[in-house]
Amino acid sequence: MRTINTLDDLRKERIRLQLKSDELQIAIKNDFKELQSWLHPVEKIKQGAEKILFREHNGIFTESMGNLAGFLGRKVIFRNAGFLTKLVVPFLIKNLTTHLVVDNKEKIYSLAIKLLSSFTRKRKEEREHFDEGTASSHFN
Repeated sequence: MRTINTLDDLRKERIRLQLKSDELQIAIKNDFKELQSWLHPVEKIKQGAEKILFREHNGIFTESMGNLAGFLGRKVIFRNAGFLTKLVVPFLIKNLTTHLVVDNKEKIYSLAIKLLSSFTRKRKEEREHFDEGTASSHFN
């Protein structure tokens, strides 16, 4: 700390301390932003663990997809695994599947509608192709 003898020295010291304070505040903000960016992967891991450990209950479609994934995991994929693996891994697969279905619900529904409409369109074309006039000309 400097000794202050005059009013001019006081003003200069005040300006110097204000500049130093501003520099320290900027350094603290930068350190805080760096800490936040360092903790960001930890938050992502936490969200991923929540998706694996906790299930979302949003309707029969989500439940059926989760049950299907659990069944496939237990009976097909891990059929020769040990007891603990058969118990834990399908549970995790089921929870993860329900979250994926909830997150992508609109995409799944639009895909299902496209598949159903293409199937019904093919059936309609088959019926139009074999009408009474066409069938009678083939069999007479």
